[in-house]
Amino acid sequence: MFQINIKDVSTTYNGEDGCACGCGGTYATLVSGYRSGYFQQANPRTAKRRVNKVNKALAAGDPNVTVMDFGSEAMFSLTTGEDRVTRVYVDIEEAA
Repeated sequence: MFQINIKDVSTTYNGEDGCACGCGGTYATLVSGYRSGYFQQANPRTAKRRVNKVNKALAAGDPNVTVMDFGSEAMFSLTTGEDRVTRVYVDIEEAA
């Protein structure tokens, strides 16, 4: 069973399904810094909670978890309700 290692996580998102630009949800990162041209304040407690939620779903074989590979990054997306998702983005280079 695959589990996401917290040290490989670049950011997390929780909110409306769709573009995930941030207007319909929130992002949380482990460390503060610039990402995609804007500054993100760290919120490690929230980020860890989201990773744990997705890991729990992965361990249970939840069919609501999907994975997308973007080359240097993978996204684990858990549908949590009608039009709601929790996403964890993992740096693939870090995980290798």
